[in-house]
Amino acid sequence: MIRNYLLTALRSFVRQRSYSIINLSGLAVGLACSIFILLWVADEVSYNKFHKDGDRIFQILENQTYSGNKIFTFAATPGLLAEALKQEIPEIEYACRTSWGDRRLFQVGEKSIYEEGLYADPTIFNIFTFPIVDGDQVIPMPDNNSVAISERTAKKFFGEESAIGKSFRIDNDFDAKVTAVFKDLPENSSIRFDFLIPFDRTFRNPANKWMSDWESNGLQTYVRLNSAGARDEVNGKIKEFVKKRNEGSVVDLFLFALNDWRLYSNFENGKQAGGRISYVRAFSVVAAFILAIACINFMNLATARAANRSREVGIRKVVGAQRRSLMAQFIGE
Repeated sequence: MIRNYLLTALRSFVRQRSYSIINLSGLAVGLACSIFILLWVADEVSYNKFHKDGDRIFQILENQTYSGNKIFTFAATPGLLAEALKQEIPEIEYACRTSWGDRRLFQVGEKSIYEEGLYADPTIFNIFTFPIVDGDQVIPMPDNNSVAISERTAKKFFGEESAIGKSFRIDNDFDAKVTAVFKDLPENSSIRFDFLIPFDRTFRNPANKWMSDWESNGLQTYVRLNSAGARDEVNGKIKEFVKKRNEGSVVDLFLFALNDWRLYSNFENGKQAGGRISYVRAFSVVAAFILAIACINFMNLATARAANRSREVGIRKVVGAQRRSLMAQFIGE
């Protein structure tokens, strides 16, 4: 029976070639457009979902209030903030500082390659899920002369050999030994880097004394809470954290949830005001609209041509075809 249905469908397709091509191509194009849009939407909403316990991970942001009660939101925070938060707020399990992104020249023998990475506290591995595939997983960066690199960077310089224990000359300024190799970061990660250098190396540099000043903002701060439910309590405790240490400060701190980084990153007057989520919603509506139009057009054309097959339906009924089998045939086609 199924073979008969297939033969009938193919004969109908060949007999009404122009109609079939127009109808099927219209539906195919509509489906293709909708699928591509929804794949993009799926990628956008998947950002940062690979981190374990993502509802407990936050970035510290600042609301700075100026004349006229205008509030501006910034991600730059003082260099002393992370350690102070960890010591004074028990709900914070881990805290770390990172730079904004650094481009450094890595040298091994005659091979020299610029890599993109960060200065970061070792606790970055406790806060985020960046799996270590080679090296010490408990203490990945034991001292200021260590460096953690991605699998991609390790293969660039050392091929299939283990990179652990090998040394780099960085910026022709200092040597660093590889103590950990972490898995390459996925494309849907808001934080991107191919190397991590202990933050203390740059923090203790005499040229960076501003990092020890509560009046200076220039670093990013991340925290992991003991539980997601502690968010409101921690927000209340950190709000005037900087003001208590810097008289005349206009800074109020608050937690910015990991799950909001990609889609809800716009702020107006100190409040979240959407972001890329508006594009995600708009394109989702467009995808649904395109799919609906393609399906309606397909059904309209199919219905308009249905009368041409009335003779076939009549003959099938005469030889005993049931309503159910006729429905199955046409739906199958």
